Amino acid sequence: MDRRLIHPGWLAAHLVVLVIAVLFVRLGMWQLDRLDERRSVNSVIADRFTKEPVEFESLERSDPQDIEYRRVTVSGRALTDAEILIRSQVHRGVSGSHLVLPVSHRGGGAVLVNRGWVPLDTDVGSVDHGLDPQHELSISGWIHRSQERRGLGPEDPADGVLTVMSRVDIDRVQQQVDPRLELADVYIVEIGELGPGPPFAAGPPDFEDDGPHLGYAIQWFGFTVILVVGWYFLARQRLRAQVASKGLARSSTTS
Repeated sequence: MDRRLIHPGWLAAHLVVLVIAVLFVRLGMWQLDRLDERRSVNSVIADRFTKEPVEFESLERSDPQDIEYRRVTVSGRALTDAEILIRSQVHRGVSGSHLVLPVSHRGGGAVLVNRGWVPLDTDVGSVDHGLDPQHELSISGWIHRSQERRGLGPEDPADGVLTVMSRVDIDRVQQQVDPRLELADVYIVEIGELGPGPPFAAGPPDFEDDGPHLGYAIQWFGFTVILVVGWYFLARQRLRAQVASKGLARSSTTS
């Protein structure tokens, strides 16, 4: 080993590179841990989804985290005058919205139901989905927790009656429905065929999606390799430049 590499100045640079390399490796390992967590969660919710459907009223008071993705059925009357659209939803590569409305069920309460996708610029009152508020309907779907604003995501107005929202925020919808109507803490995503026209029902959730964690882990490990190899060649180049510089200095002195 070239003894110049253990000069205090070089040692400080080696230490900085080492600290950064260790940080990159730790970030890669963290992403692998996140990948394991994601796969574990996927396994749990896939198991829930495969269970036989039950009546929604039997789970209504359960912890939302414990019943998410359980398949349920609910019977009741659709409150079509309280429909809302959830913007920025994609169906088969086309932008649109999800149609959500409360359903007053037999248990005396109500639950929001995501009935499916409608094309962009659809007016909430123009969707002809064949629902008669006077007749009871039966819905099959799976349970989803109320959606929350994340990071810098769009924020819905806190006041007023909204017909278009950014997410299925049950507490926000509760503000604008009949106060005698208590919405459940979760909502139902309807599955199945709803007919040839909109709304188009959602398909089953994807339990095979591992997210971006493996790709991120590979990136961090790749950064580590680039850093270490790059530092090796940079250090070698600097040493050669020093040798060349000293050689020129000697030649000048000799002449």
